[in-house]
Amino acid sequence: QSFDSVGFHIQAGYTIKARVEPAIRYARIMSAGDAGDRQEFLGGVNVFFFGHNLKWSTDFGVLMTEEQDGELLTDFQARSQVQLSF
Repeated sequence: QSFDSVGFHIQAGYTIKARVEPAIRYARIMSAGDAGDRQEFLGGVNVFFFGHNLKWSTDFGVLMTEEQDGELLTDFQARSQVQLSF
């Protein structure tokens, strides 16, 4: 097996008053061979009600995938989850 693709991601977030954390992320996979490149731009927010014991996370953004024929497919994504730990 060989690994010919290269990828990376950069993300940043900042917690405000230990309650709200806005965040952004950029990721890219540069594929070798037949597979096309893929990029994503996402923004999100975490809300901490009781630290990590009860939090709500939401993110949204755009995913772009280059097909084998050179066509660029654009998808939009939104996710939300609640986490409860005890």
